[in-house]
Amino acid sequence: MHRARSAPAARLGASTRPVRPIGLLGLAGLVLVLVALLLGMAWGAARPSSAGPVPEATTITTVGAGETVWSIARRAVPGSAPAEVVDRIRLLNGPEVAELRVGRVLRVPAAGDHARG
Repeated sequence: MHRARSAPAARLGASTRPVRPIGLLGLAGLVLVLVALLLGMAWGAARPSSAGPVPEATTITTVGAGETVWSIARRAVPGSAPAEVVDRIRLLNGPEVAELRVGRVLRVPAAGDHARG
């Protein structure tokens, strides 16, 4: 019976250098990087947005030519985050709000003194 011989490590493309342990200094550096990453993520999540809240009051608007829900949101409440206003418009008008037609009347959040409930 013939036993297969294993090929030398160099022929298989493996390194012949021994694996060095990371060491205490390398481990401390890795921990510092991970802590900094986690703190950065927490700071970004906790940082207040520069945009104001979406108003509770609502008003009605008519869809114009070429408008999207996003552009209507920016027009309706310019001081708020458009994505949050879009979400509110969808809640107020239902999922079919994505199918905008010129002349369609939508209930939208209202900014300023012209708000009607």
